[in-house]
Amino acid sequence: MDIGQIWHCEASYSGDAIQDRADLDDVHPAWGIHMHWPDMDEGRGASLGATIYHARLESMCARYGFDVNDLEGIVDTILHLPPFDAHDPLLDEHPNPGVHRVRQAIVEMPDPQDPRMPYSERRDVLIAHADAVRQHMLSIDHAPREDRQAALDFRSACIDVLEEQCNADGIPLPARFRLNRELRAPRNPLAPLIDGGPLDGRRVMARRARDEYLAAAADRASDPAVVALQRPQTFGFSLDVPRLVPAADPQAPSGPVEVAVRRAR
Repeated sequence: MDIGQIWHCEASYSGDAIQDRADLDDVHPAWGIHMHWPDMDEGRGASLGATIYHARLESMCARYGFDVNDLEGIVDTILHLPPFDAHDPLLDEHPNPGVHRVRQAIVEMPDPQDPRMPYSERRDVLIAHADAVRQHMLSIDHAPREDRQAALDFRSACIDVLEEQCNADGIPLPARFRLNRELRAPRNPLAPLIDGGPLDGRRVMARRARDEYLAAAADRASDPAVVALQRPQTFGFSLDVPRLVPAADPQAPSGPVEVAVRRAR
């Protein structure tokens, strides 16, 4: 089983960097998770990272019922989700025995994307998938704080040596090495992501409304009125007032009615 360690987390963003209408652009936060796998490459170790878009964190709450305050739990689940479809017949020939054990553990579980499943059950199934991966394939945890600090100190020492060489050669130190030279490792390597506060519950609500609309629109048994109410940017539909037509007078004659016309003189 592969063992991974989270060493660092950085914030960035996705989308176009040049936008005329900043309030309607497609820029979203993105998180880079730096990880080290000490046993990979025949024990020499390997550094492999992951990028998690902020929108996916929101989607985990909207689609699977995770708590907007449980950011670390959401990230942990994402990092441990099976990287394959358990029903893929090509997995029969996969050389990794851990893949087969994970597949056997989850193949009979219900589909967490089933729109009929309550959100709490979707979350439980997804967590069970992640637990199977953690048990049989790979496990990712935080690197010890002292190790992370030692790595930062080593970087700073290397920059000091490079700076001396640059000064001796009469050239400036590259700009990227002038930044963050005296960093202190946080208690939690995911601090940049977690310390920003919980996810926006209103955005999660909007994502869930969108998902429920798409599911209802694809279901022939759905009430058309409910589907119409769930459409995006539908405002006031649920408060619509019917236009009433005056009821007919039961004592009024049923035949043709003569209408007196007053002519202008």
